[in-house]
Amino acid sequence: MNNTKCRGRDYELITANSRYKFSLADPAWVLDKNVKLNISLILEKLHSSHHDYFLNTLSFFATTRSTSYTKKMFWAFNDFLKSSKDGLITDLSVINYYKEAINNKSDHLESMRVFFKKWLYLEYPGVTDDQVKVLCEGKTKKRRIGEMVNTMDLRKGPLIENDIINFNEGAILLYEKGIIKISELVMALITSYTGRRPIQTSHLKLKDILSLSDVHSNEIALKYPRAKHSGAFRSEFKKLKITEELNDLIIILCKENINVVENLVGRDLTNDELAELPLFIDLEALNVITNNNDFSRLLETDYFHIKANLITCKIQKIANNIDSLEYAKVINARRFRYSLGTRAAQEGYGESIIAELLDHRSTKFVACYVKNIPEHADKIDDLVAGSILNYVKAFKGELVNSDTGSIKIKNHKGKDSGNCSNCNDCNAPVPIPCYTCPYFKPWIEAPHNELYDFLIKERKRISDITEDIKVTTALDRTIVAVSEVIKKCNVIKSGGGNECN
Repeated sequence: MNNTKCRGRDYELITANSRYKFSLADPAWVLDKNVKLNISLILEKLHSSHHDYFLNTLSFFATTRSTSYTKKMFWAFNDFLKSSKDGLITDLSVINYYKEAINNKSDHLESMRVFFKKWLYLEYPGVTDDQVKVLCEGKTKKRRIGEMVNTMDLRKGPLIENDIINFNEGAILLYEKGIIKISELVMALITSYTGRRPIQTSHLKLKDILSLSDVHSNEIALKYPRAKHSGAFRSEFKKLKITEELNDLIIILCKENINVVENLVGRDLTNDELAELPLFIDLEALNVITNNNDFSRLLETDYFHIKANLITCKIQKIANNIDSLEYAKVINARRFRYSLGTRAAQEGYGESIIAELLDHRSTKFVACYVKNIPEHADKIDDLVAGSILNYVKAFKGELVNSDTGSIKIKNHKGKDSGNCSNCNDCNAPVPIPCYTCPYFKPWIEAPHNELYDFLIKERKRISDITEDIKVTTALDRTIVAVSEVIKKCNVIKSGGGNECN
């Protein structure tokens, strides 16, 4: 047994992964940029006889395990206190909590088992062998791995390809209109393209951009922090290739960041400081710096990095401003991550490759992608006629009664079908892609049905030749967009609406 003595309330402690300092007497423990535990919340409910022992046990996790793991212990104990009378840890309160948690709160129960075992091991009064035995009885109900992927849940599972395209294009359009900043655009696209967790993205620094940091290399890639594995701030990395277009946007953001920071500190940054500068900067934290010594020291920590939940907020802000996204309120980084794994499985990659792509150490959590390859090779007519049109909005342009005088767009047979209101910088092979472009203005009387029939036949031809799901479904978004135009035209022709200019 371990005869550990209780630490004094003013004893200074250091977290294991972030190296933040705190003491037991602090009403709130700031363990890193993303984790702040309101200790007062527990102490107000917990009986005073348990205070010192609870604080010492929790501090053990804070100084030996990751901050996210410590946070799990904190909230599990807070949940346990709901079953406790007068904040006392008794045999009855433990039994009552076990009965409630065994089926409904398996995550909290697992955490409480660990927490009370450690409390007992440290030989602090308040927890007994019998109480630990009660908590450890039976098996908890485990969450089914990959449940949201397996069910293809429209609100929690992988995003369909059309929604990903709509999100990416919509984010770029919002930036061009001045509705979002360059930092918000990069947050959105980097999440969509890489499938990385917000905590990883928030830890990126300028030195992680290989096209900037390695002048002797032409490689376009990011050295991405692996936040979940060791728990320590920026202790492990994995190289991840990105598109040239995304890299260009990141470079623009870097230059903007450098200008902002140099103006605030009132001097040019050194090369070492430039390397440590976050890609996504917490400007509020930057504004409270008192001297240059603090600035240089804090650059090496997560102090100037944004909080991970801000990335989630920005993604949701962008999604809510894109009309073509039906379930905008439930779009988040996790669903982009699910989509990345699903697309890889569709393209025929095995579990090992998908695990590498999603930054998993094992294949345990990726089997669901391979087992659940969506069979999208059925006729597109079935999809168009079914419920997919309730949430797919591929057509973003507007109908017009006749020629607007802008550049005319012809269909596959050379027949005039509409106008383009913005052909200044368009390299698309018209006319097919135009139906998914916000600048395309199809005419009501144009032969859209001819193009639709052609695309359906072309899709079947491609499917027969390639027998590849990814290649076969490449036309689906355009087909759905053309179908939407046909439906809108028919409504207007029948006098059921006036949706054109």
